[in-house]
Amino acid sequence: MKKICLFLILVFFISLNALEFNLKEFRELPSDFQAQMEPVNDLDMEYCTVLRVESEVPEKLSLKQKIYKKEIIHTGEYYFYITHKEKNITFEAPEYLSLTVDAPQEGLKKGLVYYVRLETIQDVEVTINIEPVADRVILDSKVLDKSNFRFPPGKYRFQIEKEGYQKVDEIIEISSKNTIFNYSLSKEIIEEKPEVVQKPVIEKEPETEPVPEPEKPQKFIVELYDFIFAVVSCEMVDRTLIIEFVITNKIDDRELDIHRKRYSPHSRIFDEAGNEYKPQTVKFANKTNDGHIKHNLVSEIPTAANLIFQKVNKDIKLISLFELGLWTKDNGNFKVSFRNIPIIKK
Repeated sequence: MKKICLFLILVFFISLNALEFNLKEFRELPSDFQAQMEPVNDLDMEYCTVLRVESEVPEKLSLKQKIYKKEIIHTGEYYFYITHKEKNITFEAPEYLSLTVDAPQEGLKKGLVYYVRLETIQDVEVTINIEPVADRVILDSKVLDKSNFRFPPGKYRFQIEKEGYQKVDEIIEISSKNTIFNYSLSKEIIEEKPEVVQKPVIEKEPETEPVPEPEKPQKFIVELYDFIFAVVSCEMVDRTLIIEFVITNKIDDRELDIHRKRYSPHSRIFDEAGNEYKPQTVKFANKTNDGHIKHNLVSEIPTAANLIFQKVNKDIKLISLFELGLWTKDNGNFKVSFRNIPIIKK
């Protein structure tokens, strides 16, 4: 029983992280005489059909059906000899989901070459953090049951539903890099009807104002590449905005570079009106610079950093989007994003 469970878990993990094939072309190729020049017979001593397959997958590309001969033309292009009696063809490769293609309606022709072109669908890892936990999350008409998954890049309709909270219904764009979305749900506003006071009123007792419950502090935390990024404050003095955050390295000591604007992706913020601001100063541990700062992060030691923005609209109340541009030797350029950060004015 344990072996069956382990096998099912392994199959689920592989399918979750597997790449996919997409069939772009499947047609006869009468100008290719490979099947006649180097004929191969199947088990019934009949000429094989030849598939000329073009793919981004290296030489580990194979077929589920019996292959009588495989020949590598050059990197990414192959000849597969199969029997003409096959009704469908299944392409296989490590780390890819199998793709089954039906043979032409009239069947494969023996002694003939067919051209097949396969395309790799490059899914990316997506993380969606929602506070509090939602009742239902829908992406492109698909109900999500986990916050971390793989999805093709593009623009999609995204919905969040939770009883007692305002519904989120918007278009999001999943980029070609890993994309992280953070949402903090707002409570639903319920209009209260005023009470009708009967006249005459003999005596009116003073009304006591209800004591509002203290709001739970929002958590702005993102985990990526074994780093933990946590925004601890967002303060504005006059038109100067300072975002303070803490970075914790969960693995061995390594260097992390915070970008201001020299490298892409840049660090930047967007206000409620969609205006963009870039920081004038970067502080990382005990270092300060107006460009970028590289600092060695000791394992498990939280390290403080902040970005300072000048000439920010003093009337804004929150940061709609905060993007932090970063670089490491192992991961290259990447970014983390935070949404709807409230501003504390001094």
